[in-house]
Amino acid sequence: MVYRHSHIPLPFLFLPIFRLITYSTSLVDQTVYYSRSSLLVSVTDPTHAICPTHLFNCASMAQCITDKWSHNFVRHLNLCPWAAGSLENEESMRHHILFLRDLDRTEVEKAVRLAGSELINRIDEGKVSERHGISFVTILPNFDDVESKDPSALSSQAGNLFEYGNFHTMFLELENAFLDEADNAFLDKTDSVSSGDIGSKTIIAAFHPRWTFAGTSSRDAINYEKRSPFPTISIVSSKTIDELTHNDDLTTDESSAAVTVAVAEHNEQVLEKIGGSGLQRLMDGILLHNRKELEE
Repeated sequence: MVYRHSHIPLPFLFLPIFRLITYSTSLVDQTVYYSRSSLLVSVTDPTHAICPTHLFNCASMAQCITDKWSHNFVRHLNLCPWAAGSLENEESMRHHILFLRDLDRTEVEKAVRLAGSELINRIDEGKVSERHGISFVTILPNFDDVESKDPSALSSQAGNLFEYGNFHTMFLELENAFLDEADNAFLDKTDSVSSGDIGSKTIIAAFHPRWTFAGTSSRDAINYEKRSPFPTISIVSSKTIDELTHNDDLTTDESSAAVTVAVAEHNEQVLEKIGGSGLQRLMDGILLHNRKELEE
């Protein structure tokens, strides 16, 4: 049975898991395209001609900050019980940076599909485990004046340009498109995958610096369950979620619901105990630490 993963709002979807410069330990599987409105590069070579130096520096910083957020916020607070497996193996995580001048769903969808296809191919080739593989697509502003040396300014720029309400609406449209593909694949019993039907193989989740759940204040602690340094979409294999929510004594829906409730209750307790002000200090500390490293 196919279930819509909006029914299992696992906070990290590291469960769920950024743009697009892809960082890894090799130059394998490079993907490059360029248009007037966006820059999408999968490469580890900072001298690559298609990526201006100041944008590559921004991408490198964003990748570093996202790693620190993953380790020092999500894992530290245990917001995702299964994040550790991804974080303990560098090969499990891939960071993609998408530079945009404005929030264009077509460009975002193209980046997510390319990143998702790459993830599934790496899993099929045995380069990363199905359970721990995760890709991030992080969206940054594509302007000559982007703040490449100030993490806080870059985070603020991205949050302002890609405003939360518009970002959230765009993501829901993209999520629904992926879910339709998953439903169609289930009905067709097909196991093939391409960038055009990656929704049948992956689950995506969104994060934003100013994420605010309906009915809450922007300062409420619970919103930090989905806040990240930059607008981000994470991608994991759908089989990861199937495995982690599987319970022989329950139906798929019952099992996923039970996992959702347990994670949600735990996270609410942890976040409320720290409070919104304390959580913001943790987020600010991640950005400040990175600024000190750059200055050194």
